[in-house]
Amino acid sequence: MNLRVWLLPAGTGIIGLIAGLLINQQALHLPATQQSVATRDTQPVAGSTSGACATSTAASAADVRLAIREELAAFAISVKSASNSLTNRRDIQSDGQAEKKEPIAATSIQLAAATRVHSVVDAAIAHRQWTERDAEQFRNEFDVLTDEQRAEILQKFTVAVNKGQIVPQTDRIPF
Repeated sequence: MNLRVWLLPAGTGIIGLIAGLLINQQALHLPATQQSVATRDTQPVAGSTSGACATSTAASAADVRLAIREELAAFAISVKSASNSLTNRRDIQSDGQAEKKEPIAATSIQLAAATRVHSVVDAAIAHRQWTERDAEQFRNEFDVLTDEQRAEILQKFTVAVNKGQIVPQTDRIPF
């Protein structure tokens, strides 16, 4: 393993942790008046020629925490409503798809095409090779098949190729 690959990120992370701990320890030892977060007013300080801004209000850490909690609560409500609307859309879509998923009976043309495609794959298994001619015959019949028939023949073809029963001899996609 290359030392440079992990040493720099690890060193940077350790230095960051140490810096964070040091800052936290310094913040714990500060008086309460210095722990408040100062906000700047946009009006220049009286008698200043440099245009420096005066600090007119200070927000305590508790005020900042309260503002963050309010923002997070509002964000959680918006996320929850968006999630509910997405769930409702999925329910509507799944109701529409449930009607479409009913199996369609294969026609005699599709059954004959399935028989021819199976015979092409069986012949390729017998010869232990998948030629361009086999691919052409497969392509001619494949579009006619139902989804279930396609899945079945593709599984048969894939298993045969993976077991080494068919060795593709084509330069392009086997079908």
